[in-house]
Amino acid sequence: MYPDCMITPVGGYRRGKEFSGDLDVVVSHPQETVANNLLKDIVEILINKGHLKHKLFYGQPSAKNKKDVPSELISSHKNIMDNLDKCFCAFIQPSTQICRQVDLIIAPYSQYPTAVLGWTGSKQFERSIRNFAKKERKMTFASHGLFLNVVPRRRVCVTSEKDVFDILGIPWVEPEMRNC
Repeated sequence: MYPDCMITPVGGYRRGKEFSGDLDVVVSHPQETVANNLLKDIVEILINKGHLKHKLFYGQPSAKNKKDVPSELISSHKNIMDNLDKCFCAFIQPSTQICRQVDLIIAPYSQYPTAVLGWTGSKQFERSIRNFAKKERKMTFASHGLFLNVVPRRRVCVTSEKDVFDILGIPWVEPEMRNC
């Protein structure tokens, strides 16, 4: 589809869990114009190929922010979901024709590292990082970015998961060790 796409399986799969109820995948592309339409394009292709049976959830909350607010000023929202485009879908496994839940998460290129970190989990591990960032570093960590808690809130540039750990001053933890 798009040769320069970056695709990372996250969640329990990335943490090396033996069993998982779904597959979470973070996808990005270095060109913003491609990334803006990535969710729609992927879902359309999966439907046309007969792989996507149902869209359990489809949302593009970032669309409203892309035109109105500079990306460095976008902060975390007070809701449960993050600010990333996503589709949770019933995917038909071609070899068995069994449906599996696949969660497609689309991250702008600049947010890819925090999306991978945030969606890798575990929930308790992520909660611990968010609490440490807030209480010890006066920062906010979310799947769509790391932010300085100043007025106005400012996005911290990160280029890798390790950057987040380094900026927060905590030792790197391999994904397989994040099962809390």
